[in-house]
Amino acid sequence: MKNFLSIGDVAKIKGITPKALRYYESLGILTPDYVNKETGYRYYTTDQLLLVDLILTCGDLDIPLKQFKSYINDQNMIDVERLLEDGSRIVDEKIQNLRLKKKYLKDLSETTKRASKIKNFGNSFVENFPERHFLTMRIDGDLT
Repeated sequence: MKNFLSIGDVAKIKGITPKALRYYESLGILTPDYVNKETGYRYYTTDQLLLVDLILTCGDLDIPLKQFKSYINDQNMIDVERLLEDGSRIVDEKIQNLRLKKKYLKDLSETTKRASKIKNFGNSFVENFPERHFLTMRIDGDLT
């Protein structure tokens, strides 16, 4: 006979709630290995703990749990390699997004500092810029 873990045991081991485990079941991504027909208690095997880890990894990577089934192949095995590739791609996208946000904050900080300088100097303000080249052209007429 298999050694089973109760839903409470799995929840405690993985640091999640029994409600989360029931939600995974409702999505069809983590079915208890055994359900007592008289009590309705759910029981899991130790092998299913790895599946819980992969589900939690999806959550950490913002992979929608409803998409988790797409990582299960025809042999009812999880395509861990594809899951990790997608996770890596998502992390790269997040890093790029955070870099853009950091650059935005830096630019905003510089603009705020420049605006404070201008405000403090009153009517005249001089600022040195690195050497630049400008292309100018004459426009006659209405600019609109």
